[in-house]
Amino acid sequence: MGTCYETRADRTRFIIDEDFKIKQELIKELQRNSKIRQAQIGDNPNDKVMDICPKKNLPITYRAFGNREKIINENKRTLREEYEILGPLGEGGYGEVYLVRHIKMKLKRAMKVIPVNSKNDEEKTDEEIELLKNLDHPNIVKLFEYFCDSEKYYLITEYCKGGDLFELIKTKKVFSEASAAYIMYQIFRALIYCHNTHQLIHRDIKPENIVVFRQNNAGEDLYDVKLIDFGISKIFNKSEKTNDNKVKGSLNYIAPEVINHSYNEKCDIWSCGVILYILVIGKYPFNGKDKDDILNRIEHGNYSFPKEFTEVATSQIKSLIHQCLTVKPSERISAKEALNHPFFDLYEIKEYFIHVTESFLNKTINNIKKYEIKNTLQELTFTYIVHNYPDQEEINLINRVFSKFNTKNDGKMNEEELKNGLLKYLYKGKKSKDVAEKEAKAIFHKLDKNGNGYIECEEFLRAGIDKKLLKNREVLEFTFNFLDKDRNGEISVEELKEVFGVVNEKDEKDLVDLLKSIDTDLNGQISFDEYYNMMLKIIDGLI
Repeated sequence: MGTCYETRADRTRFIIDEDFKIKQELIKELQRNSKIRQAQIGDNPNDKVMDICPKKNLPITYRAFGNREKIINENKRTLREEYEILGPLGEGGYGEVYLVRHIKMKLKRAMKVIPVNSKNDEEKTDEEIELLKNLDHPNIVKLFEYFCDSEKYYLITEYCKGGDLFELIKTKKVFSEASAAYIMYQIFRALIYCHNTHQLIHRDIKPENIVVFRQNNAGEDLYDVKLIDFGISKIFNKSEKTNDNKVKGSLNYIAPEVINHSYNEKCDIWSCGVILYILVIGKYPFNGKDKDDILNRIEHGNYSFPKEFTEVATSQIKSLIHQCLTVKPSERISAKEALNHPFFDLYEIKEYFIHVTESFLNKTINNIKKYEIKNTLQELTFTYIVHNYPDQEEINLINRVFSKFNTKNDGKMNEEELKNGLLKYLYKGKKSKDVAEKEAKAIFHKLDKNGNGYIECEEFLRAGIDKKLLKNREVLEFTFNFLDKDRNGEISVEELKEVFGVVNEKDEKDLVDLLKSIDTDLNGQISFDEYYNMMLKIIDGLI
C-alpha cells in the first residue's frame, strides 16, 4: 500500500511506496515490496473460504444508477449468499482485492473491497462504478455487479489468473522487444479508448494496474493484458489542462507536469514510457539517492539507456521510449500516435489482434445479418451472457473481427468503418460499393441499440456470436437468477420493472404483455422452464 509523502518547498503530495528510499533497483523493490499473492490461489475447489464481511447482518442500501447498462447493478442479496471468498489477491491505496467464487456457477471473480467512511467516499465510489459500467473494451477489466453495506462497497470484476504485470516482471526480469511490444500495444489500445472515446485520464498507469488474463498460444512470451483500477481516473476537457493540488499516481511513473499540478491525458503516455523502459531494461529510468533527486530527474527527463541495451536494441524501441518520455506534453506522442509507431510494425503486432480465418469472418458477419431481436428479454439475456463470459474463445475471435473493422482503434465502430470492412474483407470486389453501403446501413441500424451513433464492442459480440453456444442450460439458469431478484424460482412483472428501469405506464404495459406471451401456465409469472423454452425456440429460429 502506498503512503502519502510531501516534497520540497511546494509540498506536492503524491502516493509512493513506503520503503522506496532504500530501493533503487526495480527487482529489489519487487522482491521486498510485493503484496500481491500468487494469482493461482483458489484453483482447488476445496480452497479455504474467508469471511471479510461485517459479522452483523447489516442492511443493504439500494443506490440507483443510470440505466445505460441494465445488467450491471447492485446485487441486493448479501455477499455471503452469492460468493465464497477464497483469499487475498492484492492491496492498494484505494482498497483490497480478493479472489472470490460464485457459489452456484463456480465462476471465479476478483472482488475489490472499498471502505466507505464518509459521504465523499461514497460519492467517489459511486462515480467509479458508473464509469466502469460504461467502459466496454477487450483490454479493460469488466465490472459484473456490486454489493453495498453500511461500511463497504464490494465490486465484483473479471478475474485474470495470470496475476499482474508487476509479478510477471518480478519473474521474468527482462522481456524481449517483441514481448514488450505485444503488451504495450494492448495498453495503448485501451488508452486510445479512454482518452478519445471517454475523455478519461487513468492517472495511475503502472505494472500493478495491468493484469495478465492469459498467455497467448501464438508464443510463450506473448501475454494478453487488461487495464484495471480506475479509482483515481478523471474526465478531462481536451481544450483545458487539469489543475490538481494533490498529485495523483505513483512516484516512479508520474509525469513531470503532474508534479507541477497542470496536466492532461498525455501524463498516461509518460507512464507507458516508464513501463516500456522497465520491460526491456529491468529497472526504473529515473533513479536517485532520495525522493527529491528522483523528482528532479523526472522533471528534467534525465534518463539514459545502459550500454548493454543500446548495443542490441532496435532504433524503433529507443524512439518510442524517447517519444513517450518527452518532458513537454505538447511534444509527447499521443496514444493513437504510439499505436501507429514503427516499433509495432517491426514485429507485426497488429496482426495478432485482427487475424481470423476467412471462414470465421464470414460466419460472424452471417450471424450478424441473421441476428434478430424477438423481445426485450431475449436481448437482455444475450447481453448478460456475453458480458459475463468474456473469456470464451469465440468471444476473443469476434473481438478480433471488431478490431479488424475498427481501424480508428477507438473501440467504437462507425458506419463508414463497417462498410469499408465489408468491402475489404468480405466482398473483395464481388459486390459493389452501393450494395456494401446498403448492407452496412442495415447492420448498423440493427446493432446500434442505444442509438449513440456507433457500434460498441459488446453490441457487435451479441450479434456475431454463434447463438447455439447460448443454449447451455446452466448458463441460461445463471441469467434467469439475475432476473429472479427474490430467488423464488419465478420472474414477476415487478422484477422485470426493476431490471428494465420502467418509469411510465406504456413501458409497464409492454412488460406485462411480454410476460403473458411467455407465461404458458397462466400463473402471472415466468418459471425457469418457460424462460428456457422461450430462449431455445428463439435460438433455433422457431419464434
